[in-house]
Amino acid sequence: MVLDLTRLFEEEGEEIRFQQEVDLSGVELAGVYPVSGPVQVEGIARNVAGVVTVSYAARYSLEIPCDRCLTPVRSEKELRSEQVAVRKVHGEESDELLLLPDGLLDLDEAVYADVVLALPAKTLCSEDCRGLCPVCGVNRNRQNCGCRIENGRNRLDSLRELLQ
Repeated sequence: MVLDLTRLFEEEGEEIRFQQEVDLSGVELAGVYPVSGPVQVEGIARNVAGVVTVSYAARYSLEIPCDRCLTPVRSEKELRSEQVAVRKVHGEESDELLLLPDGLLDLDEAVYADVVLALPAKTLCSEDCRGLCPVCGVNRNRQNCGCRIENGRNRLDSLRELLQ
C-alpha cells in the first residue's frame, strides 16, 4: 500500500489514519520464512506544527527454529515505529528521517524493513535447551541418546593434525 502524504506536507494540522495487512510470509531469511501470517498494521500520519510524523503499530507471528535443537518456536510480536517524514534533506542524509521526495510512502517497504530489523539475533525454545547430539543428531531435550562425546578433543584438532 502506498500512502500519499503530499496533503500532509502542505497543510498543518492534517492527519491520515491507516489500517492494512502486509504479507511478509514469502520473505526468506537464511532458509527460513519467519513471518508466518499477515502483519496487521494500524497507524496515523500527521502534520503537527509543520512536522510530519508517521507512527504505526505492527502485530505479527514469528515461527523460527530454535538455534540449538531446530524445534519451531512460535511467538506473537508487536513493534511500534515512529519516524519524521521529509521531502528533502539539507546536508547529510539521516537514517532517522523518512525521505519522501514525491510525498509517497510505500508502507509495505517500511513495515518490511522494521520487521526484519526487529528479528531476534538468537532464538531458543528454552533457556536450558540441550540442543542436538553432535554424534547422532537426536534432540537431547526429548531423549538421551547415550553417545559418548570426547570432551578433551577440540573440533579443530583434526585440522591441526593435517598441518603437522
